Amino acid sequence: MMNIENINLYQFKIVVLWSTLLSLAPGAHSQTEDSRENSNQKVVLEEIIVTARGRNESLQEIPIAISVLTEEDIERRGIASVEDIALSTPNVNFNQGLGLNGFFLSLRGQNSERYSPPPVAAVVDGVLQMMPAQFNVDEFGLEQIEVLKGPQGAIYGKNAIAGAFNMRTAKPDEEFEGKLFARGAEGDERVGKVLLSGPIIREKLGLLGGVSRVKRRGQIKNVNNGEYVDKYEDTTKRARAVITPFEYLEIDLKYTDSETIGPDPTYIESESGNPEKTDDPIDSDGVGLSERDLKDRSARIVLHTPYASIIGVFADVDVVERSRLDLDSLPIPLAMGDQIQTDEGSSREFRIQSSGNGWFDWMIGRYDAKQEQLRDSILFLSNPVTGEEMPGLGSVELYKSESKAIFGALSYYPLDSLKIDLEYRYDKNPVTKIPKNGFSPGVGNPVPMEPEPPQSTTFRERQPKGTITYTPTSDISIYVSAGKGFRSGEFNPSSRTFGDDIVKAETAKNYEIGAKTSWLNRRLIVNAAIFETDVENTQFKLFDIQAGTSIGVNYDKVRIKGFEVESTYRIHENIGVNIAIGYVDAEVEEFTLPEGIEGEPSDFEGNRPQRVPKYTGNLGFDVSFPVYDNLSAFLRAQYRYTSTYFWDPLNDFERPSEELLSVRAGFSGYDNRWSLTFFVENALDETSTSDYQPVTVTGSPFMTDVYATPIQKLIGMEAMLRF
Repeated sequence: MMNIENINLYQFKIVVLWSTLLSLAPGAHSQTEDSRENSNQKVVLEEIIVTARGRNESLQEIPIAISVLTEEDIERRGIASVEDIALSTPNVNFNQGLGLNGFFLSLRGQNSERYSPPPVAAVVDGVLQMMPAQFNVDEFGLEQIEVLKGPQGAIYGKNAIAGAFNMRTAKPDEEFEGKLFARGAEGDERVGKVLLSGPIIREKLGLLGGVSRVKRRGQIKNVNNGEYVDKYEDTTKRARAVITPFEYLEIDLKYTDSETIGPDPTYIESESGNPEKTDDPIDSDGVGLSERDLKDRSARIVLHTPYASIIGVFADVDVVERSRLDLDSLPIPLAMGDQIQTDEGSSREFRIQSSGNGWFDWMIGRYDAKQEQLRDSILFLSNPVTGEEMPGLGSVELYKSESKAIFGALSYYPLDSLKIDLEYRYDKNPVTKIPKNGFSPGVGNPVPMEPEPPQSTTFRERQPKGTITYTPTSDISIYVSAGKGFRSGEFNPSSRTFGDDIVKAETAKNYEIGAKTSWLNRRLIVNAAIFETDVENTQFKLFDIQAGTSIGVNYDKVRIKGFEVESTYRIHENIGVNIAIGYVDAEVEEFTLPEGIEGEPSDFEGNRPQRVPKYTGNLGFDVSFPVYDNLSAFLRAQYRYTSTYFWDPLNDFERPSEELLSVRAGFSGYDNRWSLTFFVENALDETSTSDYQPVTVTGSPFMTDVYATPIQKLIGMEAMLRF
């Protein structure tokens, strides 16, 4: 239950600070109306246009809680990853765990787990991403990021159970232009990016090409084998062609090729068993590996007519990922895990939507996708004396899935100040698991096992949503919405030592009241939302160290209550402040223990789901001032607070609260054509870990807790040039 006792000292400080800023604001008290109007002509916040619902709309008018990062925000804050986006958004939390695709994302208390679809859909340039691997790729050239909160299934599909990420990247320009970016930092980090675009046939064909290269030695060394465990290397190439043979037809073709070598996924053994202590040396004998190759192709065709637009989207993606890790985390050779996973997917979407110029708007569509995943896993047991590896438990399994959906939306304006939105989607997702072969445990002499018979099931769900919006003035918009979200289920690996065969599909019913307001002649924007979400079959995963894989589990019922408040204030033409507070109160109400997990339901019921912080807060400022003609200096700081949360379902292991501060300062030229930036990330020198696995969760036979390498302070420099 939310009450005044839940407001901690941190929130109190934020409220006091914000009240002080308002009281000091120019024009807040003493200015006359004429002088205030004159002073505010240059001191206003520009209107932000979003494409969250497939058409251009003002952020302040759309009845969805949306956090937006504009191109200016992205450059000024140095945003380059999903983690950076999460740290800039209230009620969003991101942790990079085991391997490149082993990340954890939480939005409004709904989680994703390693190697599973996130609780949000991701759309880049109007193309829905099919796989988790696509969610964590270098999308250089970003121009806008929109984080939608609350179920968005009708527009974005089956995994938009908690929201959606809508991202827009640079398109070919009508004039030849380019952008160069370079970065150097501690850990021998070197980054170079080139983006070029221009017309080949003016107004008919434009091309864009870019290359991003990242190479990092790392800062944390394994004291046993001498390797840096936080190394990283990535080369991403992108090409985009926009063809407009007629003014009413646009064909958008895009290709991405990404090759990544990630950090060593091996975890550190916790000698204390205390999640707050993260300074243990990493001394495992094995050298881990995390590699990924991704190829992504898409075509988006838009035909405009006087009354509607017809849109077709075609996408194909191939991902190959290999990971190898030291499962025992000990300085002697004992157990290694090796996995190769290959994913292939294709999707087709067709939609027709009205032009959006009248009192009645509509949209209908169909979505179809197919995906195959081949997972080859094996556990190697080593002779601790000779180090010789001997194959043990292993399996090869093929997973097939389909997504079939029809969807639609209606918007009706009975009055100029009143709007009614109705949305609906029906999803049908057949899934199949085909075990190929396997080996039973055996030290050096594994016995082949007869594969299990194929298994198939179908997940299906209806996702309705309704919204009423009231706009009494141009500065105030209030909305009430109720909607349902859906995340498809899956099969668990056959090699598991606990858990059920099927991970059930997850559904969420969300009820929300929100308001969007502007004040002081659009110098101050304050947006807020209160929500309550009832989730059935909440999905989470536990790492089965004996099988070397993650196992899906469901909470029967989870209730989530919360709110978020975001505001931006332009104090002066050259001074801006942003502040946001998020609160989530999540509780497990019912839990049926799956096979192999010990305990009673009462041990888990009443607990908080793991990896869900109760509070998140953001505070930032941006100051710029002229030095002399065509040269400006700037100072930018962004602070993020994340409260404690639990690593395990029993709530025995608590992650301490985290405070992150990023400071950026430098110089920029005329019209921001160039900039030189000095930065410090994690300036407060936090040492928290992104993942902690207690033995009570993994069932490790080595009887040790393990955790991922802690974050590090990073100091460096960036240079950017536009031409």
